[in-house]
Amino acid sequence: GPALLFEKIKELKPNLKHYWILEKLEFDPKTKSYSYEDKNIYLKIKIGDARDTIKTLSGTFDAVFLDPFSPKKNPELWTQEFFSDIAKKMNKDSVLSTYSCARIVRENLKNSGFDVFNGPVVGRKSPGTMARLKKNYGKI
Repeated sequence: GPALLFEKIKELKPNLKHYWILEKLEFDPKTKSYSYEDKNIYLKIKIGDARDTIKTLSGTFDAVFLDPFSPKKNPELWTQEFFSDIAKKMNKDSVLSTYSCARIVRENLKNSGFDVFNGPVVGRKSPGTMARLKKNYGKI
């Protein structure tokens, strides 16, 4: 499964400046997560289906970087339902960023309470997508 794959990644030992952090990650089978913490770094990697995992996360986030496979290959991570679950975990001024500019992605974001903007063009012809929660959307 995913945990076994991550163990294999830890064995690769590429020449990357901060790779040592991956080597120090410890797996907790109870929470199905890897973590590392010192005085300057707190890293936690949760293993599981993102649609379920998002519902179990505590706290809120300032930024979301959404990078699943394309909407054609991985449609379940580009749905209005999943975006709504992400929105519930975001701070009011946080931002979501993704490489996709597909119409269905942008429509689902808008229908989930986001304002949508063009993101930067990175290594391709079309822009990515940036999204912010609409002001007061879903708030009392």
